[in-house]
Amino acid sequence: MPKKKPVTKHPVLILGIGNTLLKDDGIGIHVTRKLEKLPLHKNVTLMDGGTGGLNLFEAITTHKKIIIIDAIDLKSVPGTIKRISLDEARLILDETHSSMHQNSISEVFKLAESLGKRLDVVIFGIQPKEVAAGLELTHELKAVIPAAIRQILAELR
Repeated sequence: MPKKKPVTKHPVLILGIGNTLLKDDGIGIHVTRKLEKLPLHKNVTLMDGGTGGLNLFEAITTHKKIIIIDAIDLKSVPGTIKRISLDEARLILDETHSSMHQNSISEVFKLAESLGKRLDVVIFGIQPKEVAAGLELTHELKAVIPAAIRQILAELR
């Protein structure tokens, strides 16, 4: 008899990735913090994923759907938001290698898939303006937080 897969209480994980000490690199964390203030469905888990890494393996593999918010070099205007599939993200990350945490999250996906986990991942990549020492987002990225939240809420529907 096949074993039943454990059912998670929270099938959707919204994962903010980034480093809040590096200005716009922390956009994923800033968006997640704003989402914490909203009344979300009880099946949604919000998580500050920091700079990623293998410590996110369990969270990623125990949720049915993962929505990631991260600063990604999209070769676009600062503040541009792009919904990216996992396959598209792999191409972007392989081409840019633009930050340490993007590479490590990619490794978590590869490990999960090598263990037979089927991942349903959507990434909202946001083009940073400045990734340098500092705690504040640039004006361009502060301004797109409401739009990012709207897109994430639409994804949840």
